[in-house]
Amino acid sequence: MPTRKHCFVAIGLVLLVARASDLKAQDKARIDLKGDKTAIKAGASDTGAKITQKSQNVIYCEQAVTAGKWEKFALTFTPEADGKVDVMLRGEFQANGVQLWIDYDKLELAGATIVNGDFEQKADPANVPAGWQFKSWGKSKVVRGKDESHPPHSGEAYVVVSHVNCIWQTLDVKKDQAVTLTVYARLSASDAQDAQDAASGEKKDEKKMQATKPKSYPGKLVRILLIGNSYSQNASEYLPALVESQGNSLVLGHAEIGGCSLEKHWTLAQKFEANPSDFQGKPYSKRSLRELLESDTWDIVTLQQHSWLSRDLKTYRPFAANLAAYIRKYAPQAKILVHETWAYRTDDMGLLKKTHTTQEQMYQALHDAYQVIAKEIEADRIIPTGTAFQNARQDPRWKLEVPDNVDPSAYKYPDLPVQKHSLVLGWAWSKKGKATPQLIYDPKHCNAASKYLAAVV
Repeated sequence: MPTRKHCFVAIGLVLLVARASDLKAQDKARIDLKGDKTAIKAGASDTGAKITQKSQNVIYCEQAVTAGKWEKFALTFTPEADGKVDVMLRGEFQANGVQLWIDYDKLELAGATIVNGDFEQKADPANVPAGWQFKSWGKSKVVRGKDESHPPHSGEAYVVVSHVNCIWQTLDVKKDQAVTLTVYARLSASDAQDAQDAASGEKKDEKKMQATKPKSYPGKLVRILLIGNSYSQNASEYLPALVESQGNSLVLGHAEIGGCSLEKHWTLAQKFEANPSDFQGKPYSKRSLRELLESDTWDIVTLQQHSWLSRDLKTYRPFAANLAAYIRKYAPQAKILVHETWAYRTDDMGLLKKTHTTQEQMYQALHDAYQVIAKEIEADRIIPTGTAFQNARQDPRWKLEVPDNVDPSAYKYPDLPVQKHSLVLGWAWSKKGKATPQLIYDPKHCNAASKYLAAVV
């Protein structure tokens, strides 16, 4: 186990992201049932919920919901032995990582006992409901008070959750004792507002290659220019919201190209210097690296190597040093931070499999390379994102659970292989370039949870 210093990261995986895509015709609330070594058998639903028996001890249940109207959601299951079953309330899975927010209220059981099913009881001053566990409490929340525009179904409280930011409770169950669950659900008000904005054309056109202008906050203003690729895009996606949540402001500039290495960034910069009219020297939304460096008074400029190359020290040379000198020439006030990449998921079928490399070996090689290069170019510091990911992956609470072998043809949309605690997208459904969703596999890029983790490093 390598020593990993100077990496102080909160691994509570909270999402600081609003829903950013148009809503589908039918958004769904979802309830997952998982037996702890206890087989459970799916029953019926008298509310039309879709019930899927994923395995002998896992059941998924989905039901369409709308905004502004509480809908009854009911289902039945039967344990095949005495034991424990987790009941998890969440939103429908979104392959693009966007979170669908669902309100739940008045959960009741027959055949087992639920604690605080109406969420009225508080366990502590933070407003966490007694009897329940939350993944990433804070974005998930309990709303208390009788807001006339978004009232509870009953009482004075209801819970707001998403697929990632979910809530669950463990039940004691008895063999052959059928359990019937009823709860009320609706599409959360924030998602309904996004749908209205999309319909009216009021959604903002976010262009990644242009600097993100800050909102007005009373705290500190920081200007950061990212020289990188899709990894730096992933790592910074939630950074503006995180900064703003602390009352500060951020200008975020992007000199990023998917799959771009340090060598390529330097080559493109040289093309501009040789001929400022050469469009190839202006790859960042028709701007050159020099133009971006001179476009603002940057506090920080980051450098990141392509993930595949990041474990190979010789691929950094002399390009990292050349770029550092270029930054100091055209943005002399800026601190230079080296932005560490992360290792691929253990079941990667590309680099890891082809080179017979383990995830830990990939991490250690890239970690060592970034350390050496940071010293060589006299960087102000390293952003230890890869170290944060590796620490999280080795924490027993976040141990990755994936099957040894996956046959993609065995899955039909929207079902996915189990990939609990994954810090990358992994298996997901995508319609990119296709008429119907296709099951894809991405062992490299962040999912919603790891985008937040990367932002807080």
